[in-house]
Amino acid sequence: MEKIGLMFFMMIIGAIIGGLTNSLAIKMLFRPHRVIYIGRFRLPFTPGLIPKRQKELARQLGRTVVNHLLTPEGVKRKIQNHPFRKQLESWTVREMNRILQSSVTLQDVFHRFQVGLDEEKLKNKSLIYLERKWQNIFRVIQEQKLGDVLPTEISNKVENMIPQISHHLLHQLDVYLKSYEGREAIGAVAEEFLASQGFLGNMVSSFLGKEGLSEKIQPAISGYLRSEKAQNLVCRLLKTEWDKLLNRKVKDTAEWIDITDASRRIMKGIVNEIPYKTWLHTPIRQVVKPYQGILENQVIPDMISMFVAYITNKMDQIMKNLHIHDIVQNEVEHFDMARLEQMVLDISRREFKMITYLGALIGGIIGFVQGMVVILIS
Repeated sequence: MEKIGLMFFMMIIGAIIGGLTNSLAIKMLFRPHRVIYIGRFRLPFTPGLIPKRQKELARQLGRTVVNHLLTPEGVKRKIQNHPFRKQLESWTVREMNRILQSSVTLQDVFHRFQVGLDEEKLKNKSLIYLERKWQNIFRVIQEQKLGDVLPTEISNKVENMIPQISHHLLHQLDVYLKSYEGREAIGAVAEEFLASQGFLGNMVSSFLGKEGLSEKIQPAISGYLRSEKAQNLVCRLLKTEWDKLLNRKVKDTAEWIDITDASRRIMKGIVNEIPYKTWLHTPIRQVVKPYQGILENQVIPDMISMFVAYITNKMDQIMKNLHIHDIVQNEVEHFDMARLEQMVLDISRREFKMITYLGALIGGIIGFVQGMVVILIS
């Protein structure tokens, strides 16, 4: 009876030792969290295994995440996955509909994102943008001929209008010469001319008088202005000047007509005509509502496809610039050990208990074997 009691006593002692050993080994994975010193001497096995290897674990985990878990190829497969794209499209449509159901204006959006844009700033930015565009264009074309820069349609239209311009000029000149002011001008010019011709000229001027000279000369001039000969002459002169203008360099023409000031005035006029104030204070839904169907069925899917294609092509560079390895390593290095221990225990508490029980079972078996050996020897 004593031998059986001894055997059971050794089994219990073995089970207790085995269970405590495994339990202690599990706790030593995390504890103690820091180095413990007794005087100047460091206590062995402090800190625990995982705290002691935390930096090395951080480096290895960072490499594992980058090389095997969060890889560019894996992310590409995810964003190219059809269900993911559908989810992205659905989310975008929901956000758009949420905005359309509200009275949010473009000005509200600017304020929400702390973008300081109002009517005057938009006008100034638009004017600056147009001026820069014009300067870039002018820098390219300034050494070219005006005829090479102007569209053919404009050049042809101006040439076709030359006869009309010529007819209009001659007609206006004829109307002026028939007026009282015009006749007075003709008489004064004729009288001045005859006065410079000596005695004979003075005699003719005295005989006809200023009004007589005007009445004799004006009909002749008007008749010439209405003639086809005058029309052809003016057309030819205008055509010659137009051809000269087309052969001038753009920069020379710009200096001649002060195109910088003229272009600025034109651009300023265009900017002032843009209804920025109306755009800023009109609810976005009023602008977008008529196009809602097109946005949902065509624009948004196309934008998502373009976005996915762009991200896919740039994924390697994006992942490289994110430095995920450094992020993971830094997070793991600064992770609280107590929190990590609690997380692991919450997940694996059952398994750790089983390991403890297994240690007790093995210890009990060893104690039983030892008891049998002692009984047999004795």
